Amino acid sequence: MSNALLVTDGQIVTGFDNYATETWCTGTHGGFQACVSVVPIDKSVKLTITIKTPVGSYSKSFVFSKDICFEFNPVKIAGIKVCISDFKLEDKQICFSFGGTLCVGIGPFKKCLPQFKKQFCVPLPGHDLNTLLEKSTDDQALINLLLFQLALDGTESHASCNCK
Repeated sequence: MSNALLVTDGQIVTGFDNYATETWCTGTHGGFQACVSVVPIDKSVKLTITIKTPVGSYSKSFVFSKDICFEFNPVKIAGIKVCISDFKLEDKQICFSFGGTLCVGIGPFKKCLPQFKKQFCVPLPGHDLNTLLEKSTDDQALINLLLFQLALDGTESHASCNCK
């Protein structure tokens, strides 16, 4: 568990504890859901998996730089089988396929939900919008960059987060 910032009334807080280049979630099944956040780190990827259950949410971060399969079982009632495949380090981005199966229940009542797959291509550090935002000193250039990004943002990205 990380240390949280104790805030005071009226305080303005800047900075952040966590950053994700992309976040994606499965559908919800009986109150269970898996979410994945991706951050490129040098030539590797930090993958944070959050399993949401009716009794709480559980997260853990993993780092990988090649195809790999593993299981994350944070509590008895929920776990996820994960396979990373087609890992490719390209000039300005890292691409890979994230596949998994969310399993819920206990003992004979354990059920694995249908397998899911998601393709990720995330920009390497220094080639992403966040780096440009941090290094820019021209507010008008930032506004133009954000407006351009919003113009490129299509309905496909909204469908995965159920935004309306």
